[in-house]
Amino acid sequence: MRKTVQDILDIIREKGIEMIDFKMVDINGQYRHVTIPAKNFSEDTLKSRIGFDASNYGYAVVEKSDMVFIPDPDTAVVDPFCDIPTLSMTGNAMIIDTPENRPLPQYPRNIIKAAVEAMRASGVADTMYILPEFEFYLFDQVGWEISSREISASVDAQQSYWNSATEGLGVVVPKQKNYHIAKPFDISFVCRSEMCRHMNDATCNPYFCYAAILMAGLDGIKNQIDPHENGWGPYDVNLYHLPEEEKAKLQGLPTSLDEALNALEKDNDYLTADGVFPKALIDNFIKMKREECRQMAAIPHPAEFDKYYNL
Repeated sequence: MRKTVQDILDIIREKGIEMIDFKMVDINGQYRHVTIPAKNFSEDTLKSRIGFDASNYGYAVVEKSDMVFIPDPDTAVVDPFCDIPTLSMTGNAMIIDTPENRPLPQYPRNIIKAAVEAMRASGVADTMYILPEFEFYLFDQVGWEISSREISASVDAQQSYWNSATEGLGVVVPKQKNYHIAKPFDISFVCRSEMCRHMNDATCNPYFCYAAILMAGLDGIKNQIDPHENGWGPYDVNLYHLPEEEKAKLQGLPTSLDEALNALEKDNDYLTADGVFPKALIDNFIKMKREECRQMAAIPHPAEFDKYYNL
């Protein structure tokens, strides 16, 4: 059963909520937010909506960029990271229009909704189950510098083997020996558990990512695409032991952001099918990421000095 405004008011009262945080998503999947005092939340909050400028979120809006955000009460959850009791809520973006507002096609939540609708309309399935596997490094310190005189990056972790001389208190783990290691060596169990409970994406925009995966799957089913015939696998042999002439027949994934953008630019009809991904969004996304590639290419890498400085 969907939550009502009264349900939210009950949560505010029972949990002693003081602030309500409305979270919106930009084109990169990063949360943006607007916070109001809980005492100001009412039925009018959902009716009058919350205004924002979509262009500041990275969306290439052809028409005027003034939008409204509609909170979704079903997403309400007490934020575990706020000192002040806060109720967090996401929602959907709408274009201000008459006689009624309409969904912003480029907004990530609207795209995943459109993908699910396309799946159901196809008759292939009515539900998509997703089980992401989060893999990450846990550092105690991360630092970097990009300036006219230095390009550097450094990481540190108390348990790392390189700290055995200074942190040797029975918790230093040998190099590449940390897989499923148990206590007392597993000193970050509580921290990792909290991260996996609350982590909602792994640097990608999950709405775009899962919608794209779904649309690719539907396209493969519709067009009877055989991965094996196209050199994509699966394989029941050790690929590293294949003769070179056999390896040449394999097709791999892009190995850089530039290559990935080339592939997206060349083939995106499966994304725009049924109007799920707007062409304007894809073009704008490629343009933004091309600029990121250009910026990265203009910065020397320290390994270049190691390889070429003394030539």
